[in-house]
Order: sequence, then structure tokens, then C-alpha cells
Amino acid sequence: MADSNTSRAEGKARFQRNKAAFEEVFGNPFIKPEPLQGHYLRFKTRSPVGALEYSDDTHATKNPCSPSISDFFCDVEKIVLDVMQSQTSYERFMKTYIYDEDDTIFSAKTRQQIEQEVGAALLAKKISPVLNYFQTERKPGTMTRK
Repeated sequence: MADSNTSRAEGKARFQRNKAAFEEVFGNPFIKPEPLQGHYLRFKTRSPVGALEYSDDTHATKNPCSPSISDFFCDVEKIVLDVMQSQTSYERFMKTYIYDEDDTIFSAKTRQQIEQEVGAALLAKKISPVLNYFQTERKPGTMTRK
């Protein structure tokens, strides 16, 4: 019986980690009254134009090898495409979670399964937590954290 409770607790913790990873990246458009916006959409809607204040003390970027926002989009979209397994399903996912066009494309049970699979993949590929993703150094053939 103790093994059953331990197994159940581990499953619940894994479920919560996957859900948190998914919501960190994609948010949750189904929360009412105000949907939760994830990093993906936040970065997509951010202006690519930035402002810098130049001075004699200005330094170059901290680490030019760390992933860019474009790398983030590519990595996230690749994971979703891998999980969804077809271009049509990928497009349905994007309509549901990114473009908020139709929240009835997937049933609640299917959404939960998708969120769990995508969340697990985001954790496995170290895209979540997002803050750590941008501190990753890319080296040929490997990825290592600082």
C-alpha cells in the first residue's frame, strides 16, 4: 500500500511539473476571467526593436553563444510538431493555444494529454524553465548549462 501511495504522489508531482512547464511556455488560454500568457506569446508580441544607451562603459553581449529568441521559437515549435506528429495537428495546436481562434478544437481530456506530453518534452529538452534556457551555452554537438 505504501508503494501505491508513493507511486501516486510521484505521478501527481510529475503531472504538476509537466503542467507548470507547459503553462510557463504557452500559458493557459482557458483560465477565466483572464487567460495566462506564456513566454512564447509574450516573446512573439514583443517588438524586435530595442533601445540601448551608449557610453564608454558599454560592454558587448554577455555570451554570444547563448540561445536567441529565434532559437527559442524554433526549439519550442519543433517540440510541438514532434508531439503533435502531423502538420495538421500542429496547426490545430497553434490555433488553440497561440492564436486563440478556437477553444473547441480539442476536448478537455485531449488538451490535458497534449499539455502533459508537450510539458514533459519541454522539460526533457531543457527549454523549461525558460530562464535557464537562455543561460545555456551551445557548443557543437552538446548543450551545457552554466
